[in-house]
Amino acid sequence: MKATAYVSALMLLALQAPGPARAGLQVCNDTKANQSVAVGYEADGKLVSQGWWNLAPTQCAETIEGDLTHRYYYLLSESKGWEFAAEDFRFCTMEKAFVIPGSDECAARGFQSAMFRQIDTGASAGSHRVALSEMMHQAETRPEVAGESYHGDARIQGCSQPVEDSQAICSFHAGGTKFLVVAGAGTPGFLFKRLHEKAPGASVTVRGRLTEVSGLGAHMVLTGLSGREPTEADIILNRMQGTWFAHDDANARFDVVGSERTSTFGGRPGQTEYLAIGQTCGQNANAGLYLSATDAETGEEQCYKVEVLDAQKMTLIYLPDGNFLEFRRGD
Repeated sequence: MKATAYVSALMLLALQAPGPARAGLQVCNDTKANQSVAVGYEADGKLVSQGWWNLAPTQCAETIEGDLTHRYYYLLSESKGWEFAAEDFRFCTMEKAFVIPGSDECAARGFQSAMFRQIDTGASAGSHRVALSEMMHQAETRPEVAGESYHGDARIQGCSQPVEDSQAICSFHAGGTKFLVVAGAGTPGFLFKRLHEKAPGASVTVRGRLTEVSGLGAHMVLTGLSGREPTEADIILNRMQGTWFAHDDANARFDVVGSERTSTFGGRPGQTEYLAIGQTCGQNANAGLYLSATDAETGEEQCYKVEVLDAQKMTLIYLPDGNFLEFRRGD
């Protein structure tokens, strides 16, 4: 947890159980984990960042006291094992308690730089309350040991149809791992049927027991499966589904199905990569959402920033080189 800011009367930490909203900007931790919160705001015509408020589950902090004088404020929350849906609003931060004027040249001034999320309090609101669960979700974790239980969010990849005496196999992606569930291998029939009916890219929460873990793959006996609301990462991956051609070379293409990308060149099959969208990728962090592409065989990870993504065009920035890669959607 970060150091709590105890600096002036305007920056006193006010923790309380959720109740009627008070004047000011109140941030409430309705997640299951401790959270460290920082805010950004305008004061005397200049941007200022301030932190940290350490919030246990069910606690709130009045991060801005008194009636709000601006419509827009900015927020960041950090917690191990949780991802914050930041936007493209950059402020300066540091590990200990801070009040930092200005949001430019953070590194040159000895600070860190982080992406915050804009909070719209309304045109004339004197107070506003923020619930952290609306902009955070638990980060996916990679399984490690066979025999362990596993519980987490996942994305359906699809199912294979059995050939002759072979068993049907369904798969889904979670935490950078591809999970396989084999029909008749311990998973109740009704759960396998429910899994089989899900379309590629469907957002689910899974529960089960690991029977085998190897590299980027794992086998699971499923004990629970439920649908969930898609996250921003799910929505972005869903928009990537389909066939894409390189803008400058029609022979180079890739197909995205679920959380997998398969490349071809001149009709020759290439590598298959596992895709994920997250706040971090490799050494890249705190600069919005990244596309991670991990080679299914070697485990090598490539990182991209999604610059443009619409119905017909996708532009990725390859990191760390900064090269722009443009693609157009195919039939």
